[in-house]
Amino acid sequence: MKPSFAVLASFSVMFAQSTGTSCLESMIPTSGGETNTNDNTTLTDNSNENSNTGENVDFSAFTIIGANAIYTDGDVGIGTDAPDSMLTVAGTIHSTSGGIRFPDGTTQTTAAPTSFGDITSVAPGTGLSGGGTSGAVTLSVNFAGDGSAATASRSDHTHNTLAAADGSPASALVMDNAGNATFTGAVDVGADLTVGGVLSVSGTLSYAALTVTGTASYGALVSDLIGTTSNTDLLFIVNNTNALRIESNGSSTPNIVGGYDGNAVANGRYGSVIVGGGYYDDFDMTSYANEVDGNYSFIGGGRRNDCSAGYSVICGGADNTASASNTYIGGGNGNDATTAYAAVVCGNGNSATGYTAFIGSGDSNTASGDYSALPGGRTCVSAGDYSFASGRRAKANHDGAFVFGDSSNSDVTSSVADEFTVRCAGGARFLSNSAQSAGVTLSAGGGSWSSVSDRNQKENVSSVDPVDVLDRVCNMPIGTWNYKAQADAIRHIGPMAQDFYAAFGVGESDLKITTIDADGVALAAIQGLRQVVCDAESDSAALNERLKSLERENAELKARLERIEAAMQNAGAR
Repeated sequence: MKPSFAVLASFSVMFAQSTGTSCLESMIPTSGGETNTNDNTTLTDNSNENSNTGENVDFSAFTIIGANAIYTDGDVGIGTDAPDSMLTVAGTIHSTSGGIRFPDGTTQTTAAPTSFGDITSVAPGTGLSGGGTSGAVTLSVNFAGDGSAATASRSDHTHNTLAAADGSPASALVMDNAGNATFTGAVDVGADLTVGGVLSVSGTLSYAALTVTGTASYGALVSDLIGTTSNTDLLFIVNNTNALRIESNGSSTPNIVGGYDGNAVANGRYGSVIVGGGYYDDFDMTSYANEVDGNYSFIGGGRRNDCSAGYSVICGGADNTASASNTYIGGGNGNDATTAYAAVVCGNGNSATGYTAFIGSGDSNTASGDYSALPGGRTCVSAGDYSFASGRRAKANHDGAFVFGDSSNSDVTSSVADEFTVRCAGGARFLSNSAQSAGVTLSAGGGSWSSVSDRNQKENVSSVDPVDVLDRVCNMPIGTWNYKAQADAIRHIGPMAQDFYAAFGVGESDLKITTIDADGVALAAIQGLRQVVCDAESDSAALNERLKSLERENAELKARLERIEAAMQNAGAR
């Protein structure tokens, strides 16, 4: 226990500033029995009797420095022998001058007034009603909620309050004069939450509706609604960078812009979406933002893509432009869809410039004809309306033309409208069954079709009578004619399919004559003709022998006749 110094009777401690000797000091004899007058002396006489109190005082704890007496060994009590602080006074402290000085350096020279005068007027502030200038004055507090008592109490009044979800005190919410709100824990809001400045919540934010004029940050959301209730944008920030904003633009159909902060939907446009993509290249100091300048247009991602018309779509890629309404670009690089309803699925440097023109993919292709199609290839052109081009350097320059180019590095071009042109330097095949065992072939460099006639691909083989076939051919009408689909001047020769089928009964239909059947009939007829000719030649040889025999006989008869005539002449002469 620390020692204390108690003064139980009334006495005065005065310092003689002029002589440097205090009354207390004069009361204390030195060890030589004389009064101590040194400027800095420690009182050490423990046997002196206090003349004022009649009690023993341990003066060794006192130090005299000039006119000051310093007690350093415990508490001092005045009027009490049980001081509980450095100075405990049981009675009145009388200050005749100077007042009382406090630790903050201020000095109080007078006590607080006991009266303040009369109140002449009470005016209600924000959230209050009532007041007056005379008589009994009543102020009423306007609380939100459903209570009905004259005074607010927790048991009676239900408030739409902000409180930490874990029940922590109201200090969890800090709001400043700028309208910013900061929550140090999770927040559960029973009704709508409106913050005029910045909202920051370190934990989970639960609310019915949220309106934030500035930025909002939070750990997680628990609500059926997030957004703004005024014509303001809603911004989402990730890693202190704008990652997604929902732009009002004064329309009931806002724009949604994600990804690079430089991605933008033009002012006055609505209902458009940029999902992401875009960036700023710090090296070349160039923005590669995605931009939309149309209503209800869409960019999925990529960089520096531009939808400059309504209802257009670019899914991704780079430097693609959809500059007409209802156009589509799937991806790729440097593709253009410049006329309504045109589309480029992918590829590089392709241009769909015709109405509803289509390019599937490839490089440096152009579909400039209306309703034209170019599924892929390189440097192909479908310039005619309803035209089709594909492969390499295929040019469908006429309406309705179909042109396919192989890998040859030269143009293959349509020559007339509605023409089918195929360049196949390696030949062509048309197969008519799934086993690829039937069909026709155009050999490389060839000029006619070859039908499959492999013995191994045939069955139910029967022989024919060539002479009979010849007879049937001889009996089948043959004429010249023109197709109704062609000009009258274009003539053809041959039988009618019905007569051919009636004569030979071959082929798939009595309306068509297949070349392989016509060829077979012709070959059989030739064999029959040869047989007839051979038979005729045999008969002719026999006739020749008979003729020769007759000629010999005739010569002999003539010789005999001549001999007879000569003999008769001789006989007559005699």
